[in-house]
Amino acid sequence: MDNLLGGANRLDSSNHMPLYKQVKSLLIDNIKQGFWEIGDKISSERKLAQQYDVSRVTINKALAELIAEKWLYAERGRGTFVANWERKRSDRKVMSICLLSPHKYSEVDFYSGFFSDTVNSIRKIVEGKYEFVIYSSEWSPEKEKTILTNMIADHIAGVVIFPLVNEENEAVNYSSYLDITNAGIPIVFIYRQPKNLRISSVSYDTRAIFEIILDHMSNLKNIGYLAYGTHTYINQQRFKYFKEVMEDSGKSVEDKHIRFYHNHIHSEEIIDEINDIALHYLQETKIEGLICHDELIAFMVKNYFKKHSNRKIIIIGINNYKKYLKNYLHLFGIANIKHFMSVDIQSDLIGQKATEILINSIDNPKQSSIQKILLMPQFF
Repeated sequence: MDNLLGGANRLDSSNHMPLYKQVKSLLIDNIKQGFWEIGDKISSERKLAQQYDVSRVTINKALAELIAEKWLYAERGRGTFVANWERKRSDRKVMSICLLSPHKYSEVDFYSGFFSDTVNSIRKIVEGKYEFVIYSSEWSPEKEKTILTNMIADHIAGVVIFPLVNEENEAVNYSSYLDITNAGIPIVFIYRQPKNLRISSVSYDTRAIFEIILDHMSNLKNIGYLAYGTHTYINQQRFKYFKEVMEDSGKSVEDKHIRFYHNHIHSEEIIDEINDIALHYLQETKIEGLICHDELIAFMVKNYFKKHSNRKIIIIGINNYKKYLKNYLHLFGIANIKHFMSVDIQSDLIGQKATEILINSIDNPKQSSIQKILLMPQFF
């Protein structure tokens, strides 16, 4: 598998860590996430330098350390290959802090800043002190359970988890989380707090999202809410609060919401299908304001405004960030949209707070207490 397609491949320009260290860390992420498997030949130094937009000297230095640490091995005349890195787990002197999420880091990083900002904020705090390992359950309870079981065997220092929950907001792998805590491994949940577990968590105020939005759409009669899924607990909660806030303000929400069910799989086929639904929705309604569930929907509706340049509409996106706003305005075209604004759920701060709680629990296990932090979304 001599390529990097699908793997983590973005350097953080705001990170003060040397470039070769950043490259090294991302290559390890690719190996652990299975983009390169044991025995695979990795890309050449030239291709890696192009991929990461760095010099071959930087790549050479990163590879030399990975070979020395037995992540890779080189064969003269053949190339560089992935070593049996799992065999050396028990020999590691540096303890690991892990992040377990339903998302693949590379996937969310490609589509938006959501969650990649969380990953980067955790990485900045732990690097140099702990080994940082990212795992993805890919929305599979079985895979999440397997990863949690392996964490106990690996004697990790602690773990930040975006947990899988059922429709009642209960952890689907309740017993596995208990096994982790009984093994003396601290956990901090992010984005969700399963009601059947008393564990520290950092999330954001979901209802406040729509209260903030309504303040900026209070003079509008027809408000639409466009989401690409309501089958998960967090999406159901958003839809619930959307209806509550709109109804409390005297606004009707009938026929103003699209439910689109799919299983968090991003592909060209899925994107085309979402786009068709979004276009149909906008053509069949006379909404004055549109709340986009996340960045993916915001990208999808851009084609509509290219074809309907006379329509004026206020759009507010959820999960978006200031640094992406100019890109959105460029995509939509400022002339086609009256306003385009965003609600930031502060994913970077969620990662930061969760990591601070986790490290405190690791350093002071007898003094740590359960903390539940609920951040207020920011409007811009």
